[in-house]
Amino acid sequence: MMRIKLLLLGLWIVWGMVSVNAQTHYYKLNSYGKNGTENTNVSGGQFITFQAAICMETDRTGVSIGTGYLTRKNNAPNTYVGSANWGSGTKFVFSSDKSTLTVYAPNGNIFRYTRATAPSNVKTCSLLKGSSPAPVISSGGTGGTPVRKPQTCGICSGSGKCSSCYGRGISSFGHAHVCGACGGTGRCGTCSGSGISGYITEYVY
Repeated sequence: MMRIKLLLLGLWIVWGMVSVNAQTHYYKLNSYGKNGTENTNVSGGQFITFQAAICMETDRTGVSIGTGYLTRKNNAPNTYVGSANWGSGTKFVFSSDKSTLTVYAPNGNIFRYTRATAPSNVKTCSLLKGSSPAPVISSGGTGGTPVRKPQTCGICSGSGKCSSCYGRGISSFGHAHVCGACGGTGRCGTCSGSGISGYITEYVY
């Protein structure tokens, strides 16, 4: 019993140290698209939390939104590679002072962000369905019409199916059992089976 208590105490101390050292920043979206065809008439942003050698997409309080995490590359200390809203193989490249972020999505899209103060009504990543909307800011006051464009879920690639059990709701490891990732629903946990992870606002003139 004493050994168990000591183990739990040790885990609690480690968790506390990680929590204290974690830093959460808000990054405002400036543009996205392919190289040479990037759209700057956008709005939105997301929270990124850094913990030791990893970073992840989180809500305002630093709690993961469930899209995975990215690991810092040893030979490039400002580059993180891993799983994010856009799927596995996503690359985050920060400036040395973490003031800017460039996201290279697996599908070739590039998202450019600048660190900023989060609007008070924004609680989580704007790419998530049902997230608090970021304020709409018209570019140059030219009267553009904001249009929300859906973003394909990077976890299920738009299929809406759980990526662990491929939509069956059953996982097999020695014997069949309910999939722990989706709870047996067969639906993707990131987009709730819709195939759409969220929206980006563009301005049409």
